[in-house]
Amino acid sequence: MGPGPYVLVVVSLSSLGAWLWFRRRGWGGAGLRAAAAFVLECLGLGVLFYAANLVLGLGLALASRAAGGPFVSSYWSADVTLPALSCAQALLLRAWWASSHPRR
Repeated sequence: MGPGPYVLVVVSLSSLGAWLWFRRRGWGGAGLRAAAAFVLECLGLGVLFYAANLVLGLGLALASRAAGGPFVSSYWSADVTLPALSCAQALLLRAWWASSHPRR
């Protein structure tokens, strides 16, 4: 078993434990559906931001090389912080949208 399935098992078990814990405290299932929809929206936005950030980073690296400026490695876009910051961008955009479009 590689790290992928192992991580899925760990996350699944902790999610099941949290679900059992909060169900015993009276939390309903309808809220869980809404929360899951929110998370999926944020993940989709995060993927879009990540793709845009990768393309923008590569474009900037190539433009710097073409302009004869300082060398900028395209590998810098593979930094581990880029996916996390892309998710933060997605959360911010989703929260901004929710505050600008309140449900009636």
